[in-house]
This record gives sequence, C-alpha cells and structure tokens, in this order.
Amino acid sequence: MLIISTTLSTSHVGKLLSKVSALYKYPTIRCKNQLKRSTDPNFVSQKVT
Repeated sequence: MLIISTTLSTSHVGKLLSKVSALYKYPTIRCKNQLKRSTDPNFVSQKVT
C-alpha cells in the first residue's frame, strides 16, 4: 500500500510542478518584453516626443 501512495504522490507532484512552471513562464516572458521596450532607443524616443 505504501508503494501505491508513493507512486500517486510522485505523479501529483509532477503535475503540480508542470502547472507551476507554466504559471511562471508567462510573467518571465512579459518582464523580458518590458525590459526590452524600456531599453529600446526607439521606444524611449517615442516617449520623449
């Protein structure tokens, strides 16, 4: 019985980790885009004018 519960726990942890990584992927991409825009000379000149 212990082996079955360990196997189930491992599969649940794997699913949880994949969901968590998917949640963190979007903000990381979004932050990179904002950083690129904030350091892009064209974007800065558009804000100034």
